[in-house]
Amino acid sequence: MGILFCLCYIRAMKQMCRQNLRYIRYAVAAALFASIVWGLAACSGCEPEDDEQAIRALVAQAAERAEKHDISGLFDLATQTFVANPGSNDRRSSKAMLMIMFRRYGAFHIAYPVFGVDIASSRLEADVSVPFVVVREGQTVPDIREFVEQPGKWLEEASKAADPFMLNAHLLKSDGEWKVDAVRITGRRSVNL
Repeated sequence: MGILFCLCYIRAMKQMCRQNLRYIRYAVAAALFASIVWGLAACSGCEPEDDEQAIRALVAQAAERAEKHDISGLFDLATQTFVANPGSNDRRSSKAMLMIMFRRYGAFHIAYPVFGVDIASSRLEADVSVPFVVVREGQTVPDIREFVEQPGKWLEEASKAADPFMLNAHLLKSDGEWKVDAVRITGRRSVNL
């Protein structure tokens, strides 16, 4: 029954096509135009600015998830081969370290200025260096928002209230999505801008 229906449908479409050949040409031209526009739109997503914005958004998501103590959410942003340094800690040991850190700090906020993004020419790898401070809940901090565009001045003011850290991260792009592959977090003495 299904085969008979398909054959009848194909025959009816052939007759309609002969009668409406002109309309079919317009439909094909419209479909071709739409596919070209869609292709250009897809390629516009490959702009360096879009990659940079995606990486900045990834860092913002990571900071939010860390503030919520969302360890599994943090590792959703990482590759399966993720490594944290110093110590070459894999995903499992990094999760344990994060649990200890979250218990130690309690409720906190992560503050950071505008940071540099270095995207490789292959557009599949990137490196970021983000100075940041961890501010415990209730801790007073000077108003550093006005210096967010000036990392050196921001760091100077932020270090009056909290010890600054430097996050150096290596990111990989797979299936159009950026993920953190490796991080190195260093303390106050390593932060030089």
